[in-house]
Amino acid sequence: MVVLAPAAATAKQPPAPTALLDTVTATGSGATFTSVDIRAQSGPTGDNPSGTGSFVAFGSFNIGGPVTCLNVTGNTAVLNINDQTFGFGILTVTLTDNGGNGRDGMTAAPSGRAPADCSPFSGTPDTLSAGRATVFDAPPLPTSKEQCKNGGWAQYGFTNQGRCINSVNHP
Repeated sequence: MVVLAPAAATAKQPPAPTALLDTVTATGSGATFTSVDIRAQSGPTGDNPSGTGSFVAFGSFNIGGPVTCLNVTGNTAVLNINDQTFGFGILTVTLTDNGGNGRDGMTAAPSGRAPADCSPFSGTPDTLSAGRATVFDAPPLPTSKEQCKNGGWAQYGFTNQGRCINSVNHP
């Protein structure tokens, strides 16, 4: 005798979403910066930044070290690199993802900032004509039950309101 159970009874529920990460990668070269290799990530509010960055500036300054902060807003990322190669200290880098094809921009300069200061930074961007900057701005998870109500749960990737509220109650 064979007993068949309905698929819904045996199917596993998908796991609740976990916080996505803000990420940035940049590779390639431009007129000012060459041999660019930057890979960084953090939580959606800049928490727990990690990664490394390296590039050559003006054809002669080798820059490289760990990422100490990351702030992603839309298609723009600001990050600090603690230069341990040439010895500049904290360099602040801005990367702008304009869709590639020679349109992505990069600025970088010794800033004298605190390692965790990733506030906006301005400068004249170098175009990464050979390479690409990719910036991903992760949406934060809900912080209140109200954000889960009236269909709000769907925008956070939950399968129903109860799972969304559970993530708020048990982060």
